[in-house]
Amino acid sequence: MLKYFQLTLIISLSTFFNGFSQNEFDLFREVYSPQKNTLISNFSINSALGMLDLCVDEGAQTEINQQLGVKKAEEYVKFNSMLRNKITFNSTFYSVHNALWLDKSYTVKSNTKKELQTYFDLYIKSMSFSNANLVKNNINNYVNEKTEGKIKEIVSSIEKDDRMLLINTILMKTPWKKQFQEKDTKKGDFNLPSGEIKELDYLFDLNRKIKCYSTDSLKVASLEFDDNKTELLLIMPTKESIDSFMSSDISKKKVKEYQKLMTEEEVYFKMPKVKMSFSNDLIPALKKCGIERVFLPGQSDFSALIKNETDYLFVSKVMHKTVLEFNEWGTEAAAVTSVAVSRSAIQPEKQEYYFNRPFIFIIREKATDAYLFMGTFLGK
Repeated sequence: MLKYFQLTLIISLSTFFNGFSQNEFDLFREVYSPQKNTLISNFSINSALGMLDLCVDEGAQTEINQQLGVKKAEEYVKFNSMLRNKITFNSTFYSVHNALWLDKSYTVKSNTKKELQTYFDLYIKSMSFSNANLVKNNINNYVNEKTEGKIKEIVSSIEKDDRMLLINTILMKTPWKKQFQEKDTKKGDFNLPSGEIKELDYLFDLNRKIKCYSTDSLKVASLEFDDNKTELLLIMPTKESIDSFMSSDISKKKVKEYQKLMTEEEVYFKMPKVKMSFSNDLIPALKKCGIERVFLPGQSDFSALIKNETDYLFVSKVMHKTVLEFNEWGTEAAAVTSVAVSRSAIQPEKQEYYFNRPFIFIIREKATDAYLFMGTFLGK
């Protein structure tokens, strides 16, 4: 009988080092939905892929490495460890946790266990998967605790052939460097993709100093977080639809170009208050990005992880769940929206940067240019 390795990804606030790879935008496009807000954490997804990379055969590693933008698994896992330590060191704003649940009939190889614990600080829990409810509750309690109640459940059931679950959780709770005043929060119109108008609550500031850039078809801006490590980027097309922009115009190279053109300006600024959640099985998107072998029965080989592997193991599910809220205080839960603002070369009147139509947001770690979150806000 075939046995399943279920890989579960969990995000609650906080994506991957784009210096290695441009592929996060490929995955983002595959996950993007024109019907609803989209939110992924590349850092969380790639953390799980990085752990998986140490556990599989050479053929599967090649596919995963291509998505991660590296030649060898060691390149990414060392970077991931550095980035995780960087954002969590001496910080109350971020917490990152990795865990592996496996059936007690399996034994993890000592050398692989050492690597996973060294680079990912992996927590390993051995249980009898025949007691499905106990395993499910144990995992969901762990997730609920590590995300401080932001994500209460990631596993709805343990299937009879499930044997392992690999979990990464990221929690980000970060205030703005300059917080918005609650008394300034106002209602305003938001232009939905359908052309309809919806009234939303907006964070508003008459004297916001931000880095910004604009053209007649685009606004880009950044908001600093108080940790001095991360920032929120907002990218809003002002003429074409978000659908068209997502399919052709957005790329890591383009974002870098926007960042080089941004200058500091004092502006009238507003963006919507946001509270959103997103969940998805990432297997279809990952397959389109070139990762297939680990999802095919009879093709996967987890002998790098398991001492006593006698049955076929393959990844049956890659559950990704994110939550996001940004408000006057800052960001709580899974992600934050980036703000796009521009200025002209001549001394201007104060410009308006009103994010009142669909936009893309990115949360990035500034020193490494690692994207922690990517999303779209459609006003829904």
